[in-house]
Amino acid sequence: MRWLGLVLCLLWLGWRLQSLWQGIQRWGRRDALSHAFHLELQRRRLVSIGP
Repeated sequence: MRWLGLVLCLLWLGWRLQSLWQGIQRWGRRDALSHAFHLELQRRRLVSIGP
C-alpha cells in the first residue's frame, strides 16, 4: 500500500509542476502580446498624426 501513496504523490507533484509551467508560459505570452499591442498602438498613433 505504501507504493500506491508514493505513486499518487508523484502524480500530484507532476500535475502541480505542469500547471505551474503552463501558468508561467501563459504569463510570458500575455506580456509579449501586450507589448506587441502597445507597439502597434504607438505606430498607428504616429501614422494618424503624420501628414
